[in-house]
Amino acid sequence: MTDPPDRPDTHDRIDDRWEKYERWRRGDLHLPDPDQIIGEPGLGVPGEPTRVPWRAREAIGVFLLHLFAASIVTLVIAVFVADIDRLVIVGTVATEILLLATVLGWNAIRHRVGPGALGFRKFEGRLVLLGVGIGIAGRILASLISIFTALFVSEDEIVVPQQRPDPETLSLSYVVTAGLVVIILAPLAEEAFFRGFIYGGLRRWAKAGPAMVISSLFFSLAHVDPSGVDELVGSLIAFVPSIFVLGVLFARVVERHRSLVPSIVGHVVFNLAGFLALLFLA
Repeated sequence: MTDPPDRPDTHDRIDDRWEKYERWRRGDLHLPDPDQIIGEPGLGVPGEPTRVPWRAREAIGVFLLHLFAASIVTLVIAVFVADIDRLVIVGTVATEILLLATVLGWNAIRHRVGPGALGFRKFEGRLVLLGVGIGIAGRILASLISIFTALFVSEDEIVVPQQRPDPETLSLSYVVTAGLVVIILAPLAEEAFFRGFIYGGLRRWAKAGPAMVISSLFFSLAHVDPSGVDELVGSLIAFVPSIFVLGVLFARVVERHRSLVPSIVGHVVFNLAGFLALLFLA
């Protein structure tokens, strides 16, 4: 039987604490800040807690700043572009670019973190393939939900979202620009804002399930056309359920892989299928 290890003397422990206190007063000892981000700031890695430095409520400031910048830019564009259809599409391009720029700029200036904190990663093959599958699944689910909701809303009440092209205005420049917005810019900007910023901010304090529901609700409502009461009701019934389900799918894959790559690719595939269908089947 071995003797138990010697316990440090009480006076030695007191002296050690006193020495640490004196070092702290001199500035030689830095105690950890309870609010300090430990590890990679942002969505983090799978299986570990989310450590985003921003809060979900900051999305209000980001959105308002984005609206202000977009309004100014649209007014400037209106001076040089007289055609209303061209003005709408060019303004939409500027709006999507400004949304992405505002999110990235807010985090860079206020929190000193880069795109990686939002979940921008390398486009690895497995994540890209996963995104393609999610996009296809989302399009199938959206179609099934649209068929079901068609039982409750007439075709005249359904309003096509503005980011899709108008089949009656099919000049080559219009189609190319609309495709750029729908297929490239919208997925990048919206995933950065809704999944990276809002969902990431919600995960700072909420569990994954509620964060998915809340962020997806905002995502779906952002796609509603508020041009009129009748159109608004039709948009709510026709588009909110399918876009909400899509948002949940994207948030789920972001939660599991802590990367925006699958959701961006899935968003691209989803929008590409809708764009081509409207372009050639309308």
